[in-house]
This record gives sequence, structure tokens and C-alpha cells, in this order.
Amino acid sequence: MSVPRGISFHVPLKPVSVNRRYVGRTFRLSPEYRAFHDAVKACATRATRGLRPLEGPLSVDLTLLLTNPRQDIDGPAKPILDACNGKVWGDDSQVVELRVFKLMCGEDDKPGVTVAAKEMA
Repeated sequence: MSVPRGISFHVPLKPVSVNRRYVGRTFRLSPEYRAFHDAVKACATRATRGLRPLEGPLSVDLTLLLTNPRQDIDGPAKPILDACNGKVWGDDSQVVELRVFKLMCGEDDKPGVTVAAKEMA
């Protein structure tokens, strides 16, 4: 029996909502969305260098460190999960458990997100 594996990493950039994909009423990737997606992908690539993607059903925790208490908790999940495809896991359809935590930045903190994924036993 193999031991479940896990991968975690931090993205030091303000989490962006999936709604930022739209420019006006048209579907185009906004510069803000693209920058966040690319940052997540880059951090995921560094965290998984030399590792194979996680396999089977997965549990994922997202810890959002935010500056605005009114920012929705669910909006950033989609771009984060999509950016991890092919790096942390094969496809985000493997995620069967998703927990999202919202914390507010302190005076010395910077916004960001910590991603922690693990194979389920």
C-alpha cells in the first residue's frame, strides 16, 4: 500500500476572482486575472519540480490572505484550481474535497494564497 502524497506552496500575490476574466461584457482574460493565473502556475511548477502529479481523488485546502473583508471566498478557487492542472494534479476534476479559508492581512502581511493538496487514502 502506498502512502498518500501531498504538495503545498504559497503564491505571494493578491487572489483574483474568476469574475476578473471578463473585460466589460465580453469574455477575455483581464491582465489582473492573467497575472494571477500565471503566478499560481509558476509557484506550482517550482513546488512540483521533480515530482509527478498527485493521483486519484484529492483533498485541497486554499488559504486566502486578503486585504478586503468583502472579497468573496469562492471567486479565487477556479483560477487557482485551473492553474494547477498538469502540475500539482492531472486535472482539477480529481478534487473531491475543497476547503477555502479566508484570513485578513495584518499590517505587516502581504496578500496571497497557500495551496495544500493531498491524495486521499
